[in-house]
Amino acid sequence: MKYVMYFEWKDAESANKATEVEKERQKRGETFNQTGEMIGTYLLLDPYKWFHIIETDDISSITKWTRAYANLVKNLKILPVLTREDWEESMK
Repeated sequence: MKYVMYFEWKDAESANKATEVEKERQKRGETFNQTGEMIGTYLLLDPYKWFHIIETDDISSITKWTRAYANLVKNLKILPVLTREDWEESMK
């Protein structure tokens, strides 16, 4: 399943702290890039607003991300999404 994870960094300090959090997650082999689940990371024109597109059948990877970054982000939304092709296939 694919998910869009929309979030905003609370402030510049939180955005900078995220680098440290990601390094710790890399040591544990938990990053979406390491697990092959990351489709892409996108930044809105506001530098504090980002979203990831993740593809995973293991929701625990998203839960771990959420726990790791909970105190650094606000307005976190995680939404399951389908490609148009997946949607059309599901409607058959």
